[in-house]
Amino acid sequence: NANIGHAVLIIGQTKDSVIDFDKQKTRELEYGNETVSYIDYTDIFKKFVVQDDNMPPYRLIDLSYPAEHYERINKNFLDCQISSVVAPLHKKIYLEADKAKDTALAIVIDSDFGFHFKEKFIFRFYLASSRSFKYHISSLPDLDETIKNDIVLSTMPKFIWCGEFYEKEGFVSDKAVGLIILDATEA
Repeated sequence: NANIGHAVLIIGQTKDSVIDFDKQKTRELEYGNETVSYIDYTDIFKKFVVQDDNMPPYRLIDLSYPAEHYERINKNFLDCQISSVVAPLHKKIYLEADKAKDTALAIVIDSDFGFHFKEKFIFRFYLASSRSFKYHISSLPDLDETIKNDIVLSTMPKFIWCGEFYEKEGFVSDKAVGLIILDATEA
């Protein structure tokens, strides 16, 4: 509705314990003469946790129908759509998300440094502080101790882009088969 302007704060997202990967949108990567399809985690449907000053806290919304909770309160909101998103970042983050993501995928298909993942692998890409990322790595009970120590003890910039690669079977249990870390503080 063009007459309504409203803002909500997205503070989280749901994580499904069961995902039907066969029904997910796929993208393609070119490995030389071969094309491999993969699933980008951003394409997997999920609901988002929002703080909306007109509603009780911690509402779950579907981004394609963000005003569904207004049905009984104000019918004018019903056909509202998201027109823009603001994602404030720390002033030290210079590498933009789309460029970082493209770089991570370019590394994967590189003939010298890349790795040939199985068909329909899952690619999850996110921004993290190196401190929170290292804490996450240190708390993984099944990760090999040598790999864990190599990551936790390595020097990293304050912010990093993380590209995680999963086979379908290991995604829900958080068992990545590949990891790319990029410096988010360099352009």
